Amino acid sequence: MFGMMKDRSSPSNRRQEIEQLQGSLRRRFPSATFQGANPLSFQPTGLAGFDSLLPRGGLPGGRISLICGPPSSGRASIALAIAATPTNTGNHIAWIDTQGTFHPPSAAAAGLDLQRVLMIRPPPGDISEALHAAILTLRSGALSLLVMDLGAGDDPLGSVGRRRPHKLCESAAARLGRSVPGASRCLILSDAPPPPLLFRIATLCIRLERTGLFWSDEGPRVTPARESGYDASSQAIMTPKMENLGPRTFQGVAIDATLIRSRLGGEGRKARLTLARKQAALGQFSGNGHG
Repeated sequence: MFGMMKDRSSPSNRRQEIEQLQGSLRRRFPSATFQGANPLSFQPTGLAGFDSLLPRGGLPGGRISLICGPPSSGRASIALAIAATPTNTGNHIAWIDTQGTFHPPSAAAAGLDLQRVLMIRPPPGDISEALHAAILTLRSGALSLLVMDLGAGDDPLGSVGRRRPHKLCESAAARLGRSVPGASRCLILSDAPPPPLLFRIATLCIRLERTGLFWSDEGPRVTPARESGYDASSQAIMTPKMENLGPRTFQGVAIDATLIRSRLGGEGRKARLTLARKQAALGQFSGNGHG
């Protein structure tokens, strides 16, 4: 009896039983997919400073990653730069725009090949519909990346605990976590703090915070009175001279990024990202990881 039990639990027998079970399930559910114990794949985003935060230097395949931050923290700009990479290598992506804020000219300027972007716009504020659209799109297996931008809404998923999320959202969020194919990546953009429903199913969560703006040196400049002809020996009070060298222009933004959740290790990593205006059109970022 014990010999039979030992033989039954041998690796070869277990593998055979699993294959038989999968065969029966495939005949019963032809559209079903099975996730085995294949090792995770990691795809670099192409943003050196951002990749320094991520375990193994890239977004994990078959998993959900979150980028959260307040408005104007750089969420959309970083997502556009990440999305540009697969579209420029012949792959297709999907972008779910829940707030109607996606701007095609800006996306094209960031390097996105719009011919390879599936744009999905659910009814404004209908997060449950957006989650279901993400599930169906990911299950097609035809996309390299799906980006879902939740925008800056009125806490549709109960992100700060003011109200209980709708049961449809709870169910859809749970299914979303099981719907990402191994060769695809799901990137969700949200306000900070991130919605708990999505935070729980995310493998990675990166929080962004804008720390400064860069402006050109051109523009109105005050020349000290001494340089404008002030004579220290006289008692005359002279007004500093104003030189207008042209309009000041916005040149870039500094962003602090922190890995606040990771199921793959490295939680707490920090990096300073610098997004320059000229580089933004090319989707190029710079930054060094620290901390």
